[in-house]
Amino acid sequence: MEVKNVWKKYRESTDWVLKQVNLSLQKGDGVIIYGPNGSGKSTLIKIMAGLIPPTKGEVTVLNSHPLDKKVKNKLGVVLHEPMLYRELTVSENLSLFKKLYKITRTDEMLSNFIELLGIRRYWNARVNELSFGWRRRVDILRALVHNPSIFMIDEPTTGLDEASFSNLVRIINELNSMGKTIILSSPHTLPRELVEGKKVFYIREGRLVS
Repeated sequence: MEVKNVWKKYRESTDWVLKQVNLSLQKGDGVIIYGPNGSGKSTLIKIMAGLIPPTKGEVTVLNSHPLDKKVKNKLGVVLHEPMLYRELTVSENLSLFKKLYKITRTDEMLSNFIELLGIRRYWNARVNELSFGWRRRVDILRALVHNPSIFMIDEPTTGLDEASFSNLVRIINELNSMGKTIILSSPHTLPRELVEGKKVFYIREGRLVS
């Protein structure tokens, strides 16, 4: 993934949210981006995922645009608000996303993640009946259902209790050890077992610095 000279502002009258951001990631890299609320870290994640366009600059993934179909199938993205169908059950949501990605079975790794996140107990519950924390766990699983090469999660501690977050750390580190590229953003310091071995950047006045 290459982020090249990316600038972003939302309206002509506003200040720049991001200024001349450059970032080069190789397969298996782990990256953590720190910044206070409003610093632009969530905007950068969305741009890298192809969800919003930069005002200037470009992002390429596997030498293609993030919206290219072959690229989208390589990305797993978790934002602050879960991207789930609230009227469907947990099981129905995951079945739907598996169909979208043409996944015909649940592999051992995904089954393990289901158990680690404790989702099985709510398997037949509608998403709109779940608390935000449980929706967040299901959304993490939704982002992993197609075994993506790049996993991005904005503020991984959001909505998770200590035990759930500890299990998420295990999942993230396992993915990274398998050669997946990991991109995290957070407004506060993350635990050593998650930070260790990863590249750390900060957003200051719209600029990405190491």
